Amino acid sequence: MKTNCNFIGHPNNLKNFLKKPETVNFVVMLKKNNKPQFCNMAVSSTSEMALKLKAREQADREEKAKLKILTLNMSTRMEQQENEQELIMNVTNRAPPAPILNLNREKKPKYIPPKGAPDADLIFGPK
Repeated sequence: MKTNCNFIGHPNNLKNFLKKPETVNFVVMLKKNNKPQFCNMAVSSTSEMALKLKAREQADREEKAKLKILTLNMSTRMEQQENEQELIMNVTNRAPPAPILNLNREKKPKYIPPKGAPDADLIFGPK
């Protein structure tokens, strides 16, 4: 029974297997008959293309970290400003409690229209 693991029992093979790969895999997209085709391409890790890719990825990570720090600082500043504004509003708008008023006393009595037909003698006088 054969195994696919070539490094079993060979310490030199194990070291080579655990080392960083010396190539970087790229996928190249080609168009043939207006259909995309993908081809794998192994490039040396010391080549200019691989080094530029690593540098660009590092720059992207650094930029994301800077943006994250900026957004966190902005959000904390905004929260602090909101808290300060709330404190200022609470201090300036603090008024003594309003006295309890009897609102029913201040209401005017409602007009109640008379029921039934009006008395003509009262309006025009006796004949």
